[in-house]
This record gives sequence, C-alpha cells and structure tokens, in this order.
Amino acid sequence: MRGRRPLPVNAGTRTCIFSGLSHLSGLQDPFGVNYTMNEIYLAQQGGGFIYHHYPNPAHNMALEPKMSYVRKVDETWWHGAGIYLS
Repeated sequence: MRGRRPLPVNAGTRTCIFSGLSHLSGLQDPFGVNYTMNEIYLAQQGGGFIYHHYPNPAHNMALEPKMSYVRKVDETWWHGAGIYLS
C-alpha cells in the first residue's frame, strides 16, 4: 500500500476511508470475487452491498464470509464498512 494508505475512522470495527485504490484493484477472494473493483464500482454508483470472503482477525485470520457496504463520499473518496457473517 505504498503511497496511499487507508485512514482509519474506527479501528475497532475496521471501518476505513480509502482514496486512489488502483494499487489494490486486483484483489480477489479465493472464490474469484474481485471485491475491491466491485466496491469501487458500487461507490461510483452511489453505494451498495457486496458479499465476499476475507480473513477474520478475531478468528486467527480464518477465511470467513463477509458483507460490506460502500458509499461515495465525493469524486475522490469512498467509505466502506463490513461485518463477518459467521
């Protein structure tokens, strides 16, 4: 994440604000869901939910299903938050 880093809003719930995510645009979960590109697309459309799998730090980084919501803040920034479903 060189150059641009997430700005934590609430580290306890892992809610962050990101800008300029081209360096993370290729991230996929093990099932092929490109969650970063989907989040960027949803934010550009005004916001929405995405379901994907992500390592859960509360469970020794076990891969678990997660539901995230993203929304556009302005033309540069978007905000996202998620919750593990297990």
